[in-house]
Amino acid sequence: SHIPTVGSVNTQRRDEIDDIVIIYDCKTSMRRYASDFSIILDRWLQNKADTTNVSFMTVNEDDAVTLCDFGTGRLTILDALDNVNYSDWTDIGFAIKNAAYYMMSRFSHKAIILVTDGDETKNNFNKFKTDDAESLLANNDITLNVVSFRNGNVSDLLQFMSANTDGIYCDAYKKADLQDLMTKIEAQKGKEIILSYRSKAVSRFGEEPINLFLEVSYNGTK
Repeated sequence: SHIPTVGSVNTQRRDEIDDIVIIYDCKTSMRRYASDFSIILDRWLQNKADTTNVSFMTVNEDDAVTLCDFGTGRLTILDALDNVNYSDWTDIGFAIKNAAYYMMSRFSHKAIILVTDGDETKNNFNKFKTDDAESLLANNDITLNVVSFRNGNVSDLLQFMSANTDGIYCDAYKKADLQDLMTKIEAQKGKEIILSYRSKAVSRFGEEPINLFLEVSYNGTK
């Protein structure tokens, strides 16, 4: 028998809500770009859709801290950026892990924006390795988008990771890239299809396993 396509409705509802965690890399070399990023961040927050929720996280050494939860106002987020502390090294892999777990339970299309300069600090992926980060993001349908202020030693790696999670890699000083980044993320759709099914079968023995063969045709994909 045919199952009602409740799943397609729920999938559409999920994709209408965007949750974006912005991770700001607080290594010392990023200090020189703080004022430039403040302008970029302000434009993003002013132009985002009403259904887009933004959280602001910093990574300082191996400490990833959510300074602003989803739903925090624009001025509060900008003030948080102005008051961050900087350190000689940062574990951005650990920050990616924290960001993913922070948003994982939310019903939404999810994305991370990592803001960095691509410099190597010997500890960029110390607590959480690149392969683990990629797997975590891919398994939870979270894209890694990167804004880099220069082409550092780990820029190629970050670009590779971004591509592998269907994210977008941007040069911070290419205006067209940055202006469109938030819009492009909002236009993305999740790769997972949400299906709801309630069995009409009644067992003689109460609860028991029921074998179910499910064939899904969705937007031309079967």
